[in-house]
Amino acid sequence: MTRRLTILSLTCVMLFLMSVPTPAETTVPANVVTTGPGAQFYGYVAPAVVTEKGGAITYVNLDIARHDFVQDVETDGIAGSQKKPWCKSYKKGTCPIFWSPTIGIGQQTEVQGLESVKPGKTYSFLCTLHPGMKGTLVVRP
Repeated sequence: MTRRLTILSLTCVMLFLMSVPTPAETTVPANVVTTGPGAQFYGYVAPAVVTEKGGAITYVNLDIARHDFVQDVETDGIAGSQKKPWCKSYKKGTCPIFWSPTIGIGQQTEVQGLESVKPGKTYSFLCTLHPGMKGTLVVRP
């Protein structure tokens, strides 16, 4: 009886230890925003994404049409600094805070500028080639 109790206790301890996440498992994975087939008609697969200031968002395009992931300056009423590398193609006062290059089918890219978003704020985003594709970026406080 004592041996069974010992084996049962050890088994319970082992199961408990196996269920505790390791430090690598507790890191927050990068957010992924995806466009699928027909995105210009249906929008982003998940039109809302949550991140933190300086967090990472990977944009993946699985549609045959080219798309991007850009802050909607007109809707938000706030623009980013003209000093960002991508701002060269925007008029003064219209540069988005965050931005991705336009990518084709099967490509992915990191969204740039997330170090400039403000905690606790919500931003709009869109595809500049298909302005009906819209979404919301929520920045954790």
